[in-house]
Amino acid sequence: MNDFSSNQRQDWKRGAQNGYGGLDKSGRGPSKKNRRRHTPIWLMVFADTIAIGLFLCVFSYFHHVNPIYRHDDPIELPQSTTAPSSINAADPTPSGASPSASPVPTDEAAGNFAGKFLNVGEAPIKTATTYKSENVNVTIETRNAGSAVYHIADIYVTDVKFIKTAMAGGEYGSSWKNRAPVNEIGASVNAFVAINGDQCTAHREGVVVRNGTLYRDTVYRDVCVLNYDGTLETIPQAQFDISSIKEKGAWQVWSFGPMLLDNGKPMTQFNSDVMRVNPRSAIGMIEPGHYVFIAVDGRGDSSGMSLEELSKLFYDLGCVTAYNLDGGDTSAMAVDGKIYSTPSGERDATDIIYVGMD
Repeated sequence: MNDFSSNQRQDWKRGAQNGYGGLDKSGRGPSKKNRRRHTPIWLMVFADTIAIGLFLCVFSYFHHVNPIYRHDDPIELPQSTTAPSSINAADPTPSGASPSASPVPTDEAAGNFAGKFLNVGEAPIKTATTYKSENVNVTIETRNAGSAVYHIADIYVTDVKFIKTAMAGGEYGSSWKNRAPVNEIGASVNAFVAINGDQCTAHREGVVVRNGTLYRDTVYRDVCVLNYDGTLETIPQAQFDISSIKEKGAWQVWSFGPMLLDNGKPMTQFNSDVMRVNPRSAIGMIEPGHYVFIAVDGRGDSSGMSLEELSKLFYDLGCVTAYNLDGGDTSAMAVDGKIYSTPSGERDATDIIYVGMD
């Protein structure tokens, strides 16, 4: 049976007269020449795949590599002259700490951090893992918690302004293409110890306050605030009030999270999508003026930590507040210009938290 109607054959004949192939020798269908002019399905699929790939590459560039962020003019926040509060000499255990905890050894029972700092005019004392001056006292240790290896910086300061932050390239930018290794950023500001921050310019949202200057005021998940009185607060997104920060000021504000302690107690539920074991970086406060930086190794000889394990660690160290920073391949601790921890990858940081040398 003929598969083509007389009208179809007439169309193919006219096509042949116009140079488009026409019928085959039987007169029943299109010639091979004409059939070859139809684009194969596989080629169409291939072309569509290439087009979609190009679109995704362009999207990824502007969304991840060089995203366009709202970049308001920096605002200098109000500053408080309130110094960090000393603990009650009669009660050396920080509020909220576990009575059975094994906190970083201190002699805080003497009150006012007695013996932690050098006298005015004395030259700083530095070793491979310690630094002591008139204003700061830092001790670095590597410890184990089960199958996890973590690095802890036990930090005392006479004023909260010695807990500093720095950006890759020296200033806040509108893209996370401005990033560098933690130790390089630290070396540029003469840091003794530094950990990665919250990768603030890798996100479109999140409050950014660095060394008393507000750069961005959009809220993202749990927020961590380091106040001028030395208190470290963690605030759920729904409860955070940016107007209070603008009115009262703050020394540092980070936006990554989640918060790791709830009223000084360990947590089991977190505002995060990455609950499993992972390399981690975090900051905690035992009391105003006494802080810890932690970097947890992972994806190698060390297992890393889950958020629940990290929360319990800060509780056991005697912290009343703790906050998770960027982790994974970003997690790193640097001491005196060299990487001290064992990062799982080579992802550079946009910002660091550090304690400098006088």
